[in-house]
Amino acid sequence: MKLSSTKAIEETHASIGDIVSIREQCAFHLVMSNQAFWVAVALFALVMFMTWMEPSFGTAANLTNITRNFAPIAIMGLGMTVVLITGGIDLSVGSVMGLVAIVTGLLLTGHYSSYVAFAAGLLSGLAC
Repeated sequence: MKLSSTKAIEETHASIGDIVSIREQCAFHLVMSNQAFWVAVALFALVMFMTWMEPSFGTAANLTNITRNFAPIAIMGLGMTVVLITGGIDLSVGSVMGLVAIVTGLLLTGHYSSYVAFAAGLLSGLAC
């Protein structure tokens, strides 16, 4: 009776050989099955197409401008990633970011020091 129950257990579980054979792929197959690789290829193709359509798109000045304009969105996205990983969802992040930008902008146009303006913006964000 013990022999038959052991055999039944072995038949229902995967062996180490089954798992190892799944992992055994050459580097080419690993790269071709990687989603991040294909996203990078699509991004590169899009940049090449845009540079072909408008040659000023592929310049270093434009890349600097794009990254400078995207930085606040990327920082907010990183914060939202942490919130989503912890199981929460917060739709007010954009509103808080807008409030912080308005407070900081108003103080900067009111000729306050940049340290005062950024500190007030940070405090208004923390208050929310």
